[in-house]
Amino acid sequence: MNSEEIKWSEEELLEIVREVPLSVLKDNSKMESWYKENGYNKVELAAILTMVATSMPDFRLISVKPDTELTLGELRDFYERAQVQFIIIHRCNFLLHELMIEVYDLLEKEKRLRFMVKKNSQKAECIWDGYENPRQKNTPKEAWFTLQDHLIITKDILQPRLDKVYETIRDYMIRLGWRDIEVKARIEVAFLLGKVARHSFRAFFKEFKDASGADFSKCFESSDLHQMVKYFAMMAESLGIKTEADKFGLPDIKGFDCDANVRVKWAWIDFIKDLQDNDLMEESALRAINLNPKIKADYERQLAEDAQKQLDDGLDKLSEKFKVTKQK
Repeated sequence: MNSEEIKWSEEELLEIVREVPLSVLKDNSKMESWYKENGYNKVELAAILTMVATSMPDFRLISVKPDTELTLGELRDFYERAQVQFIIIHRCNFLLHELMIEVYDLLEKEKRLRFMVKKNSQKAECIWDGYENPRQKNTPKEAWFTLQDHLIITKDILQPRLDKVYETIRDYMIRLGWRDIEVKARIEVAFLLGKVARHSFRAFFKEFKDASGADFSKCFESSDLHQMVKYFAMMAESLGIKTEADKFGLPDIKGFDCDANVRVKWAWIDFIKDLQDNDLMEESALRAINLNPKIKADYERQLAEDAQKQLDDGLDKLSEKFKVTKQK
């Protein structure tokens, strides 16, 4: 092959890139050995590295174990799987923000959303906008609307459980003789969701790191909304509601222990069960898909293609076993 000419198609080049060991990109001496051993010249190497930069995740944001044997293709597959499954975190974040809005609306109604209270709530909203706006900009319109429908339907499904959590916290605060219990109880429910969001974010990427040896968390850093919850806690402080950090550094209303009341614990457990119920979440997703005709058509076409592929795979296996010819 002429050293000044690249004869690979884009598809062929991408297949070559997928087979590049990740360790090669981390060590210049390994890089030199790798491209020479595979018979590539420097022009071809430059083409490979250009494709890496344009088609692969940003490796500057991904940390990997030193002894990893992943190829770039395997790394990209893990990354794309993380993108798809990240809907788990988006659900938690959406519910968290909705609970915060309920507090803002209540404070607005009581004419208490002003001065430092308002300023801190606005800071929290700036964090939300930094998370939400880029995602909306980079998501196709139909897919974005379907995602929003899914999140809204999910909240509707979980609302009775959230209402029960609020009611049990409110009742417990009444028993404790507290004042301003409606605001405090709603703030505490939001704090609980903030903990779920934060712990879920960490657990999500730990699971992928255990499976792949790669940590993708910095690629999704804007989806970690713990700073939004901190501003929300500062807003509570501005109202005169004292807060304190738990052992993980996450805020709670000072002096309030949800675990000390069995009714609160049961209500919270019931909510978490539904939040983690795959059947309920799938029902929500399907209802959202049915609300969006184009997405529904794409979904049904994909189902048909998957079914045909399964049929073809099954016929191929039968052909091998019984030496029969598949009918075209």
